[in-house]
Amino acid sequence: MKILGIVPARGGSKRIPNKNLYPLGGIPLICHCLRTAKKSSFIDRLVVSTEDEAIAEVAKKEGVEVIKRPVELAQDNTPTLPVIEHVITELDKAGFYADIILTIQPTYPFITVDNIEKTIKAFSENGDFDSVTTVTRAPFKHHPYNARKINEDGTISFMFPEEKKKCPNSQSAPPVYFFGNLYASKRATIFEKDSLYGDKSFPIEVDNIEGFDIDDMFDMEMAEWLMSRRT
Repeated sequence: MKILGIVPARGGSKRIPNKNLYPLGGIPLICHCLRTAKKSSFIDRLVVSTEDEAIAEVAKKEGVEVIKRPVELAQDNTPTLPVIEHVITELDKAGFYADIILTIQPTYPFITVDNIEKTIKAFSENGDFDSVTTVTRAPFKHHPYNARKINEDGTISFMFPEEKKKCPNSQSAPPVYFFGNLYASKRATIFEKDSLYGDKSFPIEVDNIEGFDIDDMFDMEMAEWLMSRRT
């Protein structure tokens, strides 16, 4: 199998301007996932998809290939799927035909080589799946059964009152999971099922720190602290 790693990194960012280039631990944020992915012997080709020249320059300095993304695929509301399809199509034209496509989000700086390779190996070790996704277990305070809504009269109530009644604490509530930090998709899943996940997706559970996603400046400062503690 040919494994293609794609890092989608557009230039626009509302909460943190130029977020993918914002310094974390002394280097641009995007460099953390690039340097980790480059260490994996499983990835046959690693590329960054971006419309931003500054991001492209940083990627090239890291020794990573850049696929220029059309501006229309770099909007605030652009989904990931057409971005990934664009990269695959461009590389097909150049003669590189990928079987498994690994999407690595640059806002997750604590990704590890071990879990990149576990994700890829899962296709051959765990059955026939459309995709493999890393996940982190949600703390009980973020469990859906604890979700509340504000009613029209201004009062607040549980969204799932019956489930909450049956599962009042973390010992009784079934575990739920959030997206971890990366996912791998078969080519057929993307082009034939028009999805990055498909119908059958296999989970790889990772530590909460690996699933730490940087969305705003609080997250960035917390990531800086976490990085210093790990060091």
